[in-house]
Amino acid sequence: MPGVGWLGRVHRGTPWQTLYLKSTPANLRTWLNWTGNDQLVTNLGQISTSLVPLNGLVLDASLTHPTNDWRLASLLVSLLSTNDPRQLRSANPASVAAWQGALDGMMVLTNAELGQFETLLMSSNSPQAAAIATALNTRQAGQPGHCFHDPGDLLCAPELSVVSPWLDTSLGPQAPISDVAYEAIPAQLLPLLRPDSVGAIIQNGGTLRLQFSGLDGLAYAVQVSPDMQSWTTLSTNYPVGGVFSFVDSQTPVAPCRFYRSVILP
Repeated sequence: MPGVGWLGRVHRGTPWQTLYLKSTPANLRTWLNWTGNDQLVTNLGQISTSLVPLNGLVLDASLTHPTNDWRLASLLVSLLSTNDPRQLRSANPASVAAWQGALDGMMVLTNAELGQFETLLMSSNSPQAAAIATALNTRQAGQPGHCFHDPGDLLCAPELSVVSPWLDTSLGPQAPISDVAYEAIPAQLLPLLRPDSVGAIIQNGGTLRLQFSGLDGLAYAVQVSPDMQSWTTLSTNYPVGGVFSFVDSQTPVAPCRFYRSVILP
């Protein structure tokens, strides 16, 4: 594979069954036509009842109907990327402007003319970058814990793919948009991001134990703050199996104490 940008072209078995990186499930009727599999499921057995029927019938094509491969995309990006995680951006930038900075300089495809695509360079101050960044920031705020727990989670934003402001989707079947055009931006964005360290607090009596996720082989500092402005480092930790724990044995000197883990250079 020449690079992670080719993830969307990896096949499951037919030319239409690629890794599915878009924000919405494939249309079932279209999927039925693509696969050529119009057989009915006659023995439901243990098949999930959540399968979407077509005209009241459960079709065999439903069993391979793609919804999303976001987690798989994140896994493959982490395996294929040779970038030092310490040099990657957080999957949860603090502002719309930070998202715009991450999008700056990306190559995009736009269907400026009927059936024709033009390659352009996205600028961070373009209205398209602002629209995508705003959408990502909004989706980020709506996630559990108000953050993307995995870089692949950001693929839920349709502005990255199926309703990209760089693409005119109103032209209909006479001007089809390829997967390459739909997934150009996420294919470039995913390799630039790393998952953030997510923490949990477990209190047992007077002992406070913190557990954070992290990348094995890298160092993380646990820091504490009374106001989320000034931070003091308490310890340096190395994840094993993707997690590490820290026990805060100090007596709190402030009504509130905030904790975070920070990846070290």
